[in-house]
Amino acid sequence: MPITNRDVSPTVARESFQASMGALATGATGLIVCVPYACSIDFINFAAFGISGTPTVQIICNRFISGTGFTAFNIGSTAALANFGTSGPIVSNGGSLAYGMSIAPIGSTLTQLFAGDVLIYQLGGSSSAVTGLAVNAVLRPISDIVKYYNTL
Repeated sequence: MPITNRDVSPTVARESFQASMGALATGATGLIVCVPYACSIDFINFAAFGISGTPTVQIICNRFISGTGFTAFNIGSTAALANFGTSGPIVSNGGSLAYGMSIAPIGSTLTQLFAGDVLIYQLGGSSSAVTGLAVNAVLRPISDIVKYYNTL
């Protein structure tokens, strides 16, 4: 009898990678995750507190291509950060506690990552800063076997 269920359900297959940073100013760039296996991005969300000015964040994928070298491309669009102040969250996105990025639909080649890709954040905005920034990237492995054995 063949095995009909070779992977876990989509809700179980997701894996979350978080990065937290301290004080950052315009132009700050840092690592979110070194992608461990071929996957697609389900979503990326972030939150900040202690905002000065109007900071934005862009998520970038750095990829090494043999014979070509490094290339970089943006994941989604640049987005404004939500501020967590003394009176609670001060947001302009309908009241949610964490702000998400606008990215291509799940399954699009624009959201597919390779093992070895590096996701980074880049803070933008004119003369802007944050006291703290948290980024959460939720990735979905292409297959369960690739996640655990990586060479099959």
